[in-house]
Amino acid sequence: TGYDLKERRDTIRRDLQSHGYTVMPDRPLPSFGPDYISEVRAHLSGCRLCVHMVGRSYGSVPDGSTDSVVALQHELAIERAALGDFHRLVWMPPDLSTDDERQRHFIEQLEADARVQSAADLLKTPLEDFKSVLHLRLNPPPAPAMPRSGVGPKHIYVVCEQRDRDAVRPLVDFLYEQGFEVIASAFDGDRASIRQDHEDNLVACDAAL
Repeated sequence: TGYDLKERRDTIRRDLQSHGYTVMPDRPLPSFGPDYISEVRAHLSGCRLCVHMVGRSYGSVPDGSTDSVVALQHELAIERAALGDFHRLVWMPPDLSTDDERQRHFIEQLEADARVQSAADLLKTPLEDFKSVLHLRLNPPPAPAMPRSGVGPKHIYVVCEQRDRDAVRPLVDFLYEQGFEVIASAFDGDRASIRQDHEDNLVACDAAL
């Protein structure tokens, strides 16, 4: 991380270690760019999840590189994710702002990058909510048993934002009239429980809209 998130990074590291996880890197990384990239790539090869904590600071730039350690790790994690059996969590404080033009550009790239949207979770939440999501990713609860008998109505999961709930009601009514059982997005509870409801609904439904 950049210097401004060092304490929060240490909080996450200690929390993971207290639950028995091995946290990498476990030693100082090289300061020379090519050596830095090689060692981070080696660490990532043995990991199942990567946590990117993005704050105000752009972070240090290794010798021979033009990108910060945070930006380099992000690109290397995308490379690792392409090999499978790997997930990325990108976290930012909900009130994040920065005066560093390089960091502002990096944040804009993260928020617009299709590779982040399709193969990672980008979360702007309080740290405690983020820790809940992190543990769900590392140790997901078993999916609820939803046996399919081959008869009865199909389940359609209608996903929308809370502000659009009234606007999609005619569509929900129409689906009911066609004989479908409709599952609607949940909005009650904390962020972690809402996210878990969403994942459970995706498992349980026959189709999602």
